Amino acid sequence: MFSCSCFFSLDAENLRYDSVTYYQEKAIGLYRKSAWKEAISTYSILTKYDSLPVKAQAYLNIALCYRKMNQKDSSRINVDRSVNILNRLPPSYFKYNSLLKSGILFKNYGYYESAIEQLTIAYKGFTEISNDAKKATLCNILAETHRLIGNQEMATRYYHENLSLSKLIGDSLKISNSYNALGNLHKSLDQSDSAIFYYKEAIHLQESTPTKKELGRKYHNLGTVYYKDKNYNLAEKNFLDALALKSETEDYRSLPYTLNELAMLAVLQNKNEEAESYLKKSFQHIGSISNQDVVARYHYVHYRYLKSLYKRRKHLQPENK
Repeated sequence: MFSCSCFFSLDAENLRYDSVTYYQEKAIGLYRKSAWKEAISTYSILTKYDSLPVKAQAYLNIALCYRKMNQKDSSRINVDRSVNILNRLPPSYFKYNSLLKSGILFKNYGYYESAIEQLTIAYKGFTEISNDAKKATLCNILAETHRLIGNQEMATRYYHENLSLSKLIGDSLKISNSYNALGNLHKSLDQSDSAIFYYKEAIHLQESTPTKKELGRKYHNLGTVYYKDKNYNLAEKNFLDALALKSETEDYRSLPYTLNELAMLAVLQNKNEEAESYLKKSFQHIGSISNQDVVARYHYVHYRYLKSLYKRRKHLQPENK
């Protein structure tokens, strides 16, 4: 027979498991409803549990909630707490995937050295457990992070490894994303012909799949190269395609990127009413943007619009005699 203590031990373990599941599901439900503060309160309960994986995941989810609330410092604090726990855990898919997510948050906030540190640990981990799909994802993010700090040699290495792994896996969408990433690299190096080539490859390949998600972003990227080359007609064509696809796929967070550029093109063509319309639409979504470069671009374009409007009105004003 089992002793009573055994039964009580088993019941206590089940209770802990069931309560963790309950709070996780409750927090996820609140997160999906954009009830960030309530979700944080629920995830905070899970940080009190003894289980290190449960605590690490809870802190990471709290960080994600703070990111949604555009509270960068609070998000960073909780990512750090999660990472400190994760790096004490034995090798596992959970550990490396959580470090991948942490690295992405660090990158998005501009903490590039911290991002590279955690992403590299995850890269080595997924190499050890032979997960090529996750390794390909990591290569892309590592490459992008190195590109942002000007380390073009490492960026090129990881971008090409990402492309090789994507082809090995045989995933058309991942290959498309790899071409898009290479387009980003060559655009940053002012190599327009190569950038255009890779962006077109990315678009062509994704259009052969049933997935339209983020296709609008690739059209936008192609448009930015044409804009830099002052080929405004092709820039506008691709921006309009991007806008249509982003609207169709409800990619609202990236809409301001394209709306800003369409407004700028309208300003350059003295189409002030069009510019005003695009700027108003961009403003509707700008509050949800954490990328300060996009926010700064909006304000710059708005300044150019007001300047153009002032010049136009001054030109039409009759001279005093």
